[in-house]
Amino acid sequence: MRFILFILSLSISVISLAGTEHANNNIQIANISDQNSPTEMQNKTNIIKLMQWMNAAMTDPTLINQTAIEHFFQPNIQYRVNGKIYAEDTKMLTQRFKTLVKLQQSGKIALPMSHIALAGNNVAINYQFVVKNNHNISRTDDITALIQFKNGKISSWQSVAASVNIK
Repeated sequence: MRFILFILSLSISVISLAGTEHANNNIQIANISDQNSPTEMQNKTNIIKLMQWMNAAMTDPTLINQTAIEHFFQPNIQYRVNGKIYAEDTKMLTQRFKTLVKLQQSGKIALPMSHIALAGNNVAINYQFVVKNNHNISRTDDITALIQFKNGKISSWQSVAASVNIK
């Protein structure tokens, strides 16, 4: 019975602390975003435009240039895939995208994305990338990315990619 009373009192304490900090335990309950703030809506728009641009660039590699990359990314972008750093600035990222396009016959991001969650300048997305490489092997990559924005541009991109269908 004491245990049940303890759990009940703890639950009431946590509920009363929602969005505040408890002086003794430094417990803070996260405020969940409604995903509709002007910042979040702009970040969502920027992600969708980036994905549309990437699809266009897969068919027209001349679209991949420093100016286009700087439209979406901060100059000191940290770009990681599966834990490996592939770019630490827009120059490296431009070269990475150019190299990826050269290695593919075709590629397309499935839009709309499977999932997009927004919390201020933090965005989580999930999408599929269907690609055929220069050896005529097709695959579908399932990609989940955690993205941070700064001043309306991507400052950090950390993704996990796994091939889910290879033909």
